Amino acid sequence: MDDKNKAIVDFSLKELRSNSSLTTAAFYLLPEKFTILQAVNLYEEIFGFSIDKSNFRRKIFQRGLLKASEEKEKNVSHRAAKYYTLNQDYEKYPYYEFLNIAGKDKNVRPK
Repeated sequence: MDDKNKAIVDFSLKELRSNSSLTTAAFYLLPEKFTILQAVNLYEEIFGFSIDKSNFRRKIFQRGLLKASEEKEKNVSHRAAKYYTLNQDYEKYPYYEFLNIAGKDKNVRPK
């Protein structure tokens, strides 16, 4: 990759991290219906560190960020997970406080 392309990728990643920490933008990279694990994995990839799954789940449900679907995963070898959709009322939810991106949260570990 040449310097120009690397600069574009670096800038894009920086913008994605910024937007994902301040808005629900990252959820639009997921399918319309998604599992909590898919959301956790997406945020871990964007920010480059591990997120405590139970803490992530608790925080998004406390704030009413997601709506549960009646559907569950099919044809899986483990317990089927529920599907969720984004609650559109929380379009501008401040994720910086939610995920503690600054690393102050004990439940956030570098990958």
